[in-house]
Amino acid sequence: MLKDFFKKKGLKRLAPVMLSGLVGFAGLTAEGAEKPSSKTTSSTVQKTQNTYHLLLKMKAQRQASLVAFMKQELPKYEGSFSHPYFDSKGYLTIGRGLNISTWAEFDKLDFQTKDGKILNREQKAHYFKQLYQLRQRQAKKGFNYKAGYYKNLCAYEATPTSLDRRETQKIYACLSSLERKCRSVGVGFYDLAYEAQYAMLDMEYNLGADGFSTQKFKKFWTLGVAKKDYGKMMAESSRKSIAKERNTAIAEMLQVAGTRQVIPLDSMLQKEAAQRQIALNKTVRNVRL
Repeated sequence: MLKDFFKKKGLKRLAPVMLSGLVGFAGLTAEGAEKPSSKTTSSTVQKTQNTYHLLLKMKAQRQASLVAFMKQELPKYEGSFSHPYFDSKGYLTIGRGLNISTWAEFDKLDFQTKDGKILNREQKAHYFKQLYQLRQRQAKKGFNYKAGYYKNLCAYEATPTSLDRRETQKIYACLSSLERKCRSVGVGFYDLAYEAQYAMLDMEYNLGADGFSTQKFKKFWTLGVAKKDYGKMMAESSRKSIAKERNTAIAEMLQVAGTRQVIPLDSMLQKEAAQRQIALNKTVRNVRL
């Protein structure tokens, strides 16, 4: 099912990443079926640790797959621009929907001249000031211009390497935020179907942590996520001021999520972590005796 889904969505190259997790899971279930050895407690501890680390590896694979998927899909809706521009709300933006309206965010990127020389921090601070002067002038005309409009108005562009690094950091930050929100409604983010994880990641990236909060999207979180009701999540996923095609794509993702068998990675991790602690405690008691 997952392999077919990736092929249908033109993501065939991602299928092996996700399927490798399933292969790992098959090995895990086989290992979990074995009875712990009565000869030595240390072997039980080792087996529990191996299982725990295997689950962590599967989680890392899932995260990497989501990041890769997100990077592939973002240009369809956010575009990809190495020069700064102002979005429809007047926020200074760059790359694939990266908000750089604060100096702290702007300073995380490297900017270069046309001949490839990197701006030093003082030059970058001056450029940031120039961009906000441009914003003040542009505010009189409005911000209903496409990103390409600003190309000739911006003297310097961000380096591809720093843009890619910052986008990756933002996506991982979004994943961490989603994990916290899911825990707040009693669900593990990695207990949800892959397609639902991606749909939520797209919403978090686009709206920001505050915009996609458990309060502003209350029904999505309390009636959808908390109950793993993908139909309700789909019904509550629509966002204003974005392309209709993007809302439709996310709704379709959530619809597919409802048809999928799910490996509950978070629940399995919690269970193995608890068993690992019990096993380690037994070892400590045996040593003391």
